[in-house]
Amino acid sequence: MKNRIFLIRLALRNMMRRKNRTFLTAAVISAAILVYLSLDSHLASMDEISYDNILNFSSSHIQLTTEAYWKDKDEFPLEHLMTPGEDLLEAVSRTEGFKALSPRLDFVARLNDGIDELPVIARGIEPAKEKEVFLVEEYFVEGGFFEEEGIVMGAELASLMNLAAGDYVTLIFRTRHEHFNTIDAEITGLLHTPNPEVNENIVYVPLEAARRALDTENMVSHIMVRLSDRKLAARAVSYISEQLNEEIKATPWHELEAVAVNQAKNAGNNLILLIILLIAGLGIINSVILSALERVHETGMMKAMGLEEKDLVKLFVTESAAIAVIGAAAGCLMGAIAIMFLRRYGIDYTTFFGDLSQYGIPMIGPIYGAWSPKSFILVFVFSVSVAVISSIFPSRWAARKEPVEALQGKGH
Repeated sequence: MKNRIFLIRLALRNMMRRKNRTFLTAAVISAAILVYLSLDSHLASMDEISYDNILNFSSSHIQLTTEAYWKDKDEFPLEHLMTPGEDLLEAVSRTEGFKALSPRLDFVARLNDGIDELPVIARGIEPAKEKEVFLVEEYFVEGGFFEEEGIVMGAELASLMNLAAGDYVTLIFRTRHEHFNTIDAEITGLLHTPNPEVNENIVYVPLEAARRALDTENMVSHIMVRLSDRKLAARAVSYISEQLNEEIKATPWHELEAVAVNQAKNAGNNLILLIILLIAGLGIINSVILSALERVHETGMMKAMGLEEKDLVKLFVTESAAIAVIGAAAGCLMGAIAIMFLRRYGIDYTTFFGDLSQYGIPMIGPIYGAWSPKSFILVFVFSVSVAVISSIFPSRWAARKEPVEALQGKGH
């Protein structure tokens, strides 16, 4: 115990003898941790916004389709629709956390204003039920939802065709039996949501009008289910699947392609953050190597006085760990201050870049930070671990020298 206390005191004394190097190394660690925690907090907040964006405007917590429809969902196959019976609706309503459901009938169409024509996804809905599952009604910039007739579209899509609320347009499409048909309707409302798909590609039509025009009787392509908490989705899907026949597929939100793309993007972000931490690690390694090279004579003297090789290694490791602890603690403190600032004030990217909703992230107002205690623990442990590991090899190199050789300054 006395030997250990002696080594700790000697390590701290050596740190104070080399204040500049100790300060610079700790500063590098602190700066890297500050950047890491700030970016991690900001990205975590943006992730939450992205997930909310998907859940509140596009996919909700659970989607119900037929198994055959899901396999070809990108083609919007009208031959694989389902007729939602009472048993299906009752099974869904008994699901833990159930709040609401909305039937949909999606199909491919071309939007024609008499001059121009664009491909769109037409979405048959019941407005009253759609409002219970999604937040689109809060983002009307003109007009509102139809009652029995009319259509609603994104403001960006309308802008491309120089349309406004009150204008008449035509939807051209193939029916379930491969016949051409049309829906002529007035634009009752325009939307500008944080979801680019809704703004640029979706045209909402009354569900009954879509069924009549497509000759699909009482069928739908999807039933969208909203829960009280997205964490209940996996359990709810398991329950629904047990209640229904094998032809119906229940898909939770976290298995959607949009979520997978966002997770892949996060993997790239995490790689960048890891590089930032490795830069801090290089600063530690550089400091240890320089210290070992400069103190060959000193280590020779300590060995001549009876200090063992393992004690010299412990000395170097203790110094490196102490510097890392100081730097990591300072970095975590500054990171906490930065996150408090982000949580209170946020950063409004529209000030610098304008409307960035095309990237799928709401930019209406500031983007705030999010607390992640796990990140603080991870970055602290990582920094100290890198310091300890990186100090072992140069310290062993210095400690292995014979006292006479070291005192003569050989082997630099």
